[in-house]
Amino acid sequence: MKSRLHCRFPLPVLALSTAALAACSSETAPPAPTPRPTVMLAAGGFRVRVDPDAGDLALLKGDETLLHFPLYGLELGTVTALDDAANYDPTALAIPNALQPPPGGLEFLAVTSIEVTSKSASSLAITLRYPGGNQATLAVAAQAEGRFRLQIVPASGGAPVAYFRLRPRVDAAGGFYGPGESFDDVNQRGKIRRMQLETDGELESHYNKVHVPIPLLIGTRGWGMLIDSWFPGVFAVANDEADHQLATLTPVARRGLEAALTPGAEARARRRSRGGSSRGRRERSSASCGPRSEARCGERSGGRWRARPRRAGASPADHR
Repeated sequence: MKSRLHCRFPLPVLALSTAALAACSSETAPPAPTPRPTVMLAAGGFRVRVDPDAGDLALLKGDETLLHFPLYGLELGTVTALDDAANYDPTALAIPNALQPPPGGLEFLAVTSIEVTSKSASSLAITLRYPGGNQATLAVAAQAEGRFRLQIVPASGGAPVAYFRLRPRVDAAGGFYGPGESFDDVNQRGKIRRMQLETDGELESHYNKVHVPIPLLIGTRGWGMLIDSWFPGVFAVANDEADHQLATLTPVARRGLEAALTPGAEARARRRSRGGSSRGRRERSSASCGPRSEARCGERSGGRWRARPRRAGASPADHR
């Protein structure tokens, strides 16, 4: 009797195992996600290309990429809480300063996914998703041949946003020109340029010698980027990687951050590379925009060139 029981007991177990294997073998792998199409917005011979699957936004001239924003190129700087009494000057983020530590809980968030929600002949609407539930809307508008306006507006949910950081990738060997008047060099590669007057006790003048700062950068590959913001800002120009150009700015609370991408007057920018000549010194002032030079430097939201100087101690609440 014991031998029978011993022989018969494993049979149901073996049958169950065989059935389980059959069930497992009948399961199919989940289908691969359908590739999303690349979206183009044209303005003359120039285009903005949005690749949702690659997470990339690029400015093209024909088939040539002039610059592009990867997922980490459109960052939000979030903090624990916004404080109207705090100083959000981003200079200390590019040039560390023990007297001005970063805001509490500061974290720069890179985009995790891009979704094009609408498209017309002259505009795109894009949703940018970030870690922790943060989102932002990116609107791209074709304003003229080769000129596109970008506006990034954070959504209400998620952690409070104190900074924008734009990090487009550009040509590793190109030159950079344009963020106002400076006397040390014409080519801005490797420089950190503040967009406001600030005290500097190491200089005889006791200020940072920023004359007519303009948040405009021009590349010798034929592109230009104008940051339309009255907040304190800083350009750290390709000083961390050879093909990075970095702009860090505090956001405008309601309308977000606006930037214009344009053809960069390629030939004129290359002539400026002769910075040691008298001609090069005269051409330094061509990047200083004023009321009479809007056609050269782009539009500034109603021509506000003469008003509202930047203050280094401004907080995001000051311009609501």
